Amino acid sequence: MAKKTPPEPVAKGTKRFRRARASRACEVCHSRKVRCDVTTRMPCTNCVAFNCECKVPKRNRRNGGGDSPISIASPAVQPAPAQPVGANGGLQPIIETTQTHSYDTPNANTWAKPKISGPETKGMLPGARDHADTYSNGQKVRNSQFIFYGPSHIVPRLLGDSEQGEVQVVTNSEYMNSSRDIDSEDFEVLKLKGAFLIPPKEVCDDLVESYFKWVHPIIPLINRNDFMRKYSDPQDPPSLLLLQCMFLAASKVCKNPALLDSDGSINLACLTFYKRAKSLYDSNYETDKVTIVQSLGVLGWWFEGPEDIIKNSAYWTRVAILVAQGMGMHRNNDDNPHLSLQEKRMWKRIWWSLFYRDRNIAVALGRPLVINTQDMDVKMITEDDFIEDEPDRPSLYPIDVHRIRYFIHSLKLSEIMGIILTQQYTASAQSKSIDVKSVAYSDVALSIWRKNLPDELKYHPKMKRSQKFFNSLLYLQYYTAVCLAHQLHLVKEIKLPDGRSGYPSRRIAFQASHMIARICGNLLSISEVKNMHVFYVYVVFTAIILLLYQTKSQNRLLAQNAQRSLEVCMKFMDVLGETWLAARMSIRVVNYVRNS
Repeated sequence: MAKKTPPEPVAKGTKRFRRARASRACEVCHSRKVRCDVTTRMPCTNCVAFNCECKVPKRNRRNGGGDSPISIASPAVQPAPAQPVGANGGLQPIIETTQTHSYDTPNANTWAKPKISGPETKGMLPGARDHADTYSNGQKVRNSQFIFYGPSHIVPRLLGDSEQGEVQVVTNSEYMNSSRDIDSEDFEVLKLKGAFLIPPKEVCDDLVESYFKWVHPIIPLINRNDFMRKYSDPQDPPSLLLLQCMFLAASKVCKNPALLDSDGSINLACLTFYKRAKSLYDSNYETDKVTIVQSLGVLGWWFEGPEDIIKNSAYWTRVAILVAQGMGMHRNNDDNPHLSLQEKRMWKRIWWSLFYRDRNIAVALGRPLVINTQDMDVKMITEDDFIEDEPDRPSLYPIDVHRIRYFIHSLKLSEIMGIILTQQYTASAQSKSIDVKSVAYSDVALSIWRKNLPDELKYHPKMKRSQKFFNSLLYLQYYTAVCLAHQLHLVKEIKLPDGRSGYPSRRIAFQASHMIARICGNLLSISEVKNMHVFYVYVVFTAIILLLYQTKSQNRLLAQNAQRSLEVCMKFMDVLGETWLAARMSIRVVNYVRNS
């Protein structure tokens, strides 16, 4: 036993404060030696936070007696039913308490199920898998570790090997890996938080498939071919952090009934995956920086919950951007000798995915842009950057040209939206009067974008049934950009250079909002609305506000048309509300405005 450190001497006349010791503590808090508030609330705060079963041992009486501890499950973790079936008929393995699993000594490196024995397994549902052994020694460093030093840093001057005053240092992978090994205490905390738990194989397969079908086309920052090889390789599994982040994003669009709680909601599954991913990131479990950037980019899919203001999609995306800039992803790496061709392509996809997310988040949440285009010189992404074939390993998945082109043109549209934000919505821009040139420039840029759109991506409103889903998303984003360029000028019209009033911002914004309503009406006829990303909550909400404004028009015909379009958008928002809390909150705001 370690020797007790002697108490520090206290000056004479100084009162020494001693924290009152809790009268009782549950078994989990007692074993972790942390403060417990089980005397004031049951279950205690720690057990609720870690999804643990709160057990309070009865006090030993003088006459002995080995009373069994009182067991109370935390609200997020209910005891398993007699039959392992949820209220909806599906398995519920992902929300099981971690105490239902037994952990062996972390020395095995297998992808198999853990050994199960003893009374602790009585609440375990069939198929739930614990991978504490698989990931006990941390993640492998699969890529070179880069540190980027810009021209203002002293390192490029000391090395003197860069004419532009910047340098990219390649660090020792073995050092990076050994210096950040997780100690046993952190490992036990991760086990308590369920970080090593993953759903049954069939649920995992559905989640991965849903991710690459609905999430990957929007942010293609993962090499699908490489990931799927690792996913099926028990000796070299994919990053656990990345896997949990992917499960989080995919849980929003996956239709597997095992993800639903007793109310038929996916919120508990999403929160579970978010907590597992966040605990892995907070513990510095993952050491590969590229994987960290990818994971943070996907973790930005989290948009609701008690930490929505502090650690929402804007926070995680910005952290991903900072890490990517620390590696030098924001610079042109075409001539980087330390990167293979596949890595160069992957870096470009990661960076432009983060660029796309930065612009969309800034628009939707009203946040400042993080990426300054003057600080980056990465070439625009091309279709070749999506080729995942390697000389000795051809890709297992064919290239989907339509979805690749969707991303490229959506990215270019987000670039225009960033320009609109800079010209009209920054603090410096709002302190000045916006002239017609800024608005006209935005209109010209949007017109050129639409003119250069391939025929396969164009949207035809009259062809309801034959429309492609991603074409609809692209045009919703386009009309949102149009609204963004003109919505500031609904009340005060922009004066033309010769003094005439009359740049048609009001008419253009209202027409764009009606087009958004029309596309939403067409999308309601298909079942893919629930698969849309939360950004489109902002898209529809923008149209609703403009249509509300037009319903007050003195022109009766205009007001009636606006009312019809408004009802379509509200119905569409109701469907989005089945997936996104932000949509339900928007509905409440709109109803409040309409009633007041």
